[in-house]
Amino acid sequence: MNATQASGTCGDVAFNMISNVAVVADMLAGLVCNSATVWLLTCGKGGLATSDLFLFNSAFSELLICPCIFLALLQHLNVGIGFFLPVLNFCFSFILAARPFFRGCICVDRYLAVVHPIAYLKYRPLKYRLPCLAVVWLLTVVFCTVRIFDQSYYISGSVVLAALAVDTFCSLSILKVLRKPQPGDVAREQLNLMKRSAFRTVLVIQVMMVVNYLPVLIVTPLEKFFSNRKCYCQWFYFALSLLACGSFLHPFLYLSRYKKLPCAKQS
Repeated sequence: MNATQASGTCGDVAFNMISNVAVVADMLAGLVCNSATVWLLTCGKGGLATSDLFLFNSAFSELLICPCIFLALLQHLNVGIGFFLPVLNFCFSFILAARPFFRGCICVDRYLAVVHPIAYLKYRPLKYRLPCLAVVWLLTVVFCTVRIFDQSYYISGSVVLAALAVDTFCSLSILKVLRKPQPGDVAREQLNLMKRSAFRTVLVIQVMMVVNYLPVLIVTPLEKFFSNRKCYCQWFYFALSLLACGSFLHPFLYLSRYKKLPCAKQS
């Protein structure tokens, strides 16, 4: 599973064109929404809050993913950048690693806030979060560097499946807490609203993880079972298109929650 598998013109021309347009549109939407989120988190609310640190890094990593997607698209279109193959493999690996790692951080953060609020308050200060983020960035860079030389399917699959397992555990744990009967006072009702918001965040991340990563994990090892190379190539590129999509969704929900979208302002 590497950048060279996405190269070349294969499959139906109309299908490839539709996929390319969808990827470019999603990339532009992600660029706008994530830029707006980064600006809002750093400048729009009087500075970056500790609770928004993971979201900021997730949005910033998505901004870095956008040029990676653009380079991968150029490689698919055979635009003469084959001599940058190590850079392409690094970028492709960044897409595989950055999203699961930072989305996993957000899920664990919401899980602690709902299920273990005392532990959440204990580990909320920057002296705990900054080392955690430093480790995540280091792991991302190490993963991308290793995959320049070894594009092992099992390494990539392990990272994605581990992140998906963490997301699933967090969403089920939050759902379990929400199902418990709660007193009906106003303060408790507000707390329940916050818990439901955390559950929606984790659920959206989990759904996007499944849509982004499971298709490419399923299609990649099936290459030897396809007698028709053109058919496999088309399915593989469809899976890669799904992998590239969805970068705008989480920041879009964040911006809509704080009414920073034009349609929200008008309403």
